[in-house]
Amino acid sequence: MTRDLARWTVGAASAVGLFLGGAEPSSAADASPVTIHFQRGATCWRYAGAATTFNGSFRAGQRLDITSTGEAAEAGGVVKTISRFVYIADSRTGRLLTADSGGQYTIPAAGLYQITFGPMSVVGAPGAMIICTV
Repeated sequence: MTRDLARWTVGAASAVGLFLGGAEPSSAADASPVTIHFQRGATCWRYAGAATTFNGSFRAGQRLDITSTGEAAEAGGVVKTISRFVYIADSRTGRLLTADSGGQYTIPAAGLYQITFGPMSVVGAPGAMIICTV
């Protein structure tokens, strides 16, 4: 699955880059949150675009595996796809969740959670967010 996920992620990021062309990245301040909505029976939700914030409702005890990639420009203007680190917070308390040793998150209480990513240098750039329940 990791190889398929990587192939989908790079392909999605490339497709978004082609779609956006030379568009300038938007600032985090004017980006609208994207609602996470799993299709019936699906174990993964996928997004490709330039969004920064993702909101979704999860059940207590639910385990999430989250992968986020984005485009970043290196010195000389070379653009490459990089892995982005993820933040997930309880929307009620603002408490950040910590991933376990396998990189997965366990939802402590049912409710709305907000997922964002870093580093700030890739905010507004094309990328992909993949959230799977395990």
